[in-house]
Amino acid sequence: MIRRRKRLPSVVSLLFGAAILAVLGLIFSPKITTATPLKASLRVPARAPVSLTFNQPMDAVSVESRFFLDPWTEGSFSWEGQSMTFQPSEPWPAGTDVTVTLKAGARSLSFLPLLRSYTFQFTVGSPRIAYLWPDGAPADIYARTLESAETTRLTTSSSGVLDFSISPGKSYLIYTAMREDGGSDLVLYDLSTGWEDILYSCEGPVLCSRPVLSPDSNTLAFERDLRSLVQQDDLQSSREVRIMSLESEEAVQVGPLQHERSNPTWSITGELAYFDHTLQAVAVVDPYLDQGTSPLWLIPATVDANLEWLPDGSGLLFPQVQFEEGRYELVGVNRIPVFHSHIMYYDLGSDVVIDLSGDRDGLVEDSLPVYDPSSRWIGFTRRYLEPERWTLGRQVWVMAADASEKTLLVNEPDYNHASLVWSPDSSRLVYTRFNQSEISEQIEIWMVNLDTGETEQLVVGGYTPQWIP
Repeated sequence: MIRRRKRLPSVVSLLFGAAILAVLGLIFSPKITTATPLKASLRVPARAPVSLTFNQPMDAVSVESRFFLDPWTEGSFSWEGQSMTFQPSEPWPAGTDVTVTLKAGARSLSFLPLLRSYTFQFTVGSPRIAYLWPDGAPADIYARTLESAETTRLTTSSSGVLDFSISPGKSYLIYTAMREDGGSDLVLYDLSTGWEDILYSCEGPVLCSRPVLSPDSNTLAFERDLRSLVQQDDLQSSREVRIMSLESEEAVQVGPLQHERSNPTWSITGELAYFDHTLQAVAVVDPYLDQGTSPLWLIPATVDANLEWLPDGSGLLFPQVQFEEGRYELVGVNRIPVFHSHIMYYDLGSDVVIDLSGDRDGLVEDSLPVYDPSSRWIGFTRRYLEPERWTLGRQVWVMAADASEKTLLVNEPDYNHASLVWSPDSSRLVYTRFNQSEISEQIEIWMVNLDTGETEQLVVGGYTPQWIP
């Protein structure tokens, strides 16, 4: 019997098959389509997230295990569709060159591997102060470095920017862009790329303002002003607080619909506080629950002022105005009730209210409290109300978180000081000042060093400063 030998594939056939597989691999293997911060980005914020977007769904574990940073920093991963984001928990030092590498082998959900490693680099910028300028005219957002005073215009709005805030991760601005019809757009601005996106539009004459992002940056809270539409005998509230999921883009009201509400602010743990004018109280709610439910906390308060959360979300600071019963001062031909304003601390865990201003310092007008990042200190403004110590404007003070120590930082009696902002390392306070005796002078932004007491003028004609690490 004759046995036939099996014919082996020719070398050409093997090479052809390998080539076909290689081509298929190149075509169908996962690829990175977008990486941020961009390689050419300048002044990347120290807490800017690193994002990678792929051309197909990926296996998260295989990607995260092959993700490397030099220098390395701890952080957390999150995914949205085909995009992975790494959020550093600590800031990179200014001027650091950060190298990002995703090594080959990261797999898609169809088990195809990333064939080549991907590497890019960006440079961390110096800390900057963002602010609105100019005062008295349609303003835009500008930013300047502290060391070189180099100034950059961040926005170009035809009708001006009303206000803005910085995201919890310090990598985005959310601002109110005015429109000619009397309405406004709430806009997200990426500090690393300059990319903008309109998150919500308010058609005139209704005005939306005070936009603030939740700690996870997934929900926008803002104030909606209806005073141009509401008559005095209407049952509808004149101001309301709304929240909007950035995923669904659906905005819903927070709190009782007939109550006037304003000034929303988030805690680090996701609760939302706002001022209820109808109840004269600070309401703290879980914004994701049915709005028919009662607030988690309802704290009596007398003024709609900026609410300040403790950095860990366990309590709130707010000013409380009280009138001295039966006491009046004669001002011109008018008898003005004697009052004082104290900074109150409300502990959510125990429902205890503590007067941090106290009575030992006499009649004072304390306001605008702001915690430093370490929670050890509280910056605030104070004006003495007694004739022998009275000043035209409020001065800059700092006190220990337990109110055991209070120190005067900036004493310029003719100037009113406001808009206190701490540096990330708690060593400096940025603030605005305005000459109350010469009202023709422009508002200014200044900075004080807590260690040396030295002050420095940063901007003339700017206001509403925010710190960009």
